[in-house]
Amino acid sequence: MPVAETAPVIADPGIPAVIAQISEAVMLACFGASWPFSVIKALRIRKVTGKSPVFLWLIFTGYLAGITFKLTSGVDWVLALYCWNIFIVGFDTLLYYRFRSKG
Repeated sequence: MPVAETAPVIADPGIPAVIAQISEAVMLACFGASWPFSVIKALRIRKVTGKSPVFLWLIFTGYLAGITFKLTSGVDWVLALYCWNIFIVGFDTLLYYRFRSKG
């Protein structure tokens, strides 16, 4: 019996791959630009009212999965955006636990 061919895990180089990479980068850049506002607010007012630790941990886990994918499928410059995002979300999560009694 012949072995069925499987689709490659990594997209073939070309325009679709470049568009996918740029789209991923834009998404991560938008999130990365938004998270510092949350951190700045928490540092300024020292309250975390309205923040959910479950939400923060889900986002952190999602970025960790993205980093794992990039490290196992081919490192590219978008990895830096994942690293920035996981750092800032991790910091926001630490602030949640630091200020939660005041929230």
